[in-house]
Amino acid sequence: MERWTAVRWWVGCILGVAVATARSAWPSPPADVRTKAEIVATRPADGDHKYPLELESLVPLGDYDLVLSTHAGRERGKEIGLWAPVQGGWRRIRRFVNDEPGVGEYATPIAFRYDGDFFLYVSFVQSGSGSAHEDTLLVVQRNKAGSPTLAEVSIEDPQERFRPQLGPGEGIWRETSITLADDKLEWQFGIWKPEDPICCPSAGRMRGTFAIEKTDRLDCTTHQSTETWRMVVRDGKREPID
Repeated sequence: MERWTAVRWWVGCILGVAVATARSAWPSPPADVRTKAEIVATRPADGDHKYPLELESLVPLGDYDLVLSTHAGRERGKEIGLWAPVQGGWRRIRRFVNDEPGVGEYATPIAFRYDGDFFLYVSFVQSGSGSAHEDTLLVVQRNKAGSPTLAEVSIEDPQERFRPQLGPGEGIWRETSITLADDKLEWQFGIWKPEDPICCPSAGRMRGTFAIEKTDRLDCTTHQSTETWRMVVRDGKREPID
């Protein structure tokens, strides 16, 4: 589900004075390695944008020493960067850019752990829809060199699983709401009667949980193992609206 491809007070502590001190003893960093100042710097206005992007937040994720930066600006969509520490500075390992702010905006990303693994959930919420969203779920791991790597996690839609259980005339008119936290993966969606307004489903709701599964596959030609990650519906039940 790909999408358009507090703040400065933590900067010194997050990115580390030690990195800047040691850099003088290292060779010049590669072009894709950024310094502390470059990460937090304002993105200037350009021919396509009248106003600049300024740092909105800089958040340490606590795992793998990653840092998440968010820039925002007037009449511009957000830019979100996921940064990993490397020799000489920081390398951006994933970037989310909203080039069409009139269509919607990125919600605050959510980092969480599940069954010992670390994940990052980024959701683009469409304007005016109330619940329509396009999601990216990433699992963070380390490669043999010890550097953080990212893998996509597919997300099963609970509506496809439970739609056959709806009664005559009942419908689902908004997308599934997803709530993710450490070892707690929940979902829910409303159920509408034919006469219900779009704001207010009265037939009840389905609510349940996800599980995250990893499948290892061995390529018989290369003899290399590959991993496939999925967030699947674990359970669900229908209940009345409070």
